[in-house]
Amino acid sequence: AVILYQHSLNAYYQSEYQGGSNPPDCGSFDGHHGEGNPGGSCDSCPLNQYGSGKNGAKACKNRRRLYLLREGDIFPVILSLPTGSLKSFTRYLMRVIPKYKNSNAVVTKFTLKKAVSGTGMSYSQAQFAVERVLSPEEYPLIAAVTEQVKALSKNVGYDTEDALRVDPETGEVMEPLN
Repeated sequence: AVILYQHSLNAYYQSEYQGGSNPPDCGSFDGHHGEGNPGGSCDSCPLNQYGSGKNGAKACKNRRRLYLLREGDIFPVILSLPTGSLKSFTRYLMRVIPKYKNSNAVVTKFTLKKAVSGTGMSYSQAQFAVERVLSPEEYPLIAAVTEQVKALSKNVGYDTEDALRVDPETGEVMEPLN
């Protein structure tokens, strides 16, 4: 898939997850400014520090939201990377951006590998590799969709049920359904 756009996403829930699609008590779409309870600066928030959550983790969960366009699809999909995949994603961007200038200039191959947390819990960790570079004909089209997704990303809530829509005839990214 092509990574059209990506940004930090923080979410703090006062009570443990019980299922459903409840919004967080405090959330941030940029990883720096929280809205809700407690709100304020994520950088200095005690809930965004290691040791504030279970087993030495952060009470506020840091994620990365990726807006992806898979080859052959006209609808972008949203992938919310969990904390355990953030380091490998950051390393991937550090390899891609100096060489290709932007994550939307390449098709990224996504795979999963098994990992074990410090507390012995097994989980899947996302891995990333460049599948191919976009052609000179493809990149301007992707760049236009990227700008639309970036502009509309501020309207996408924490629940991906209100994900971006794309007009199947024109390929234009439209406002999320509410």
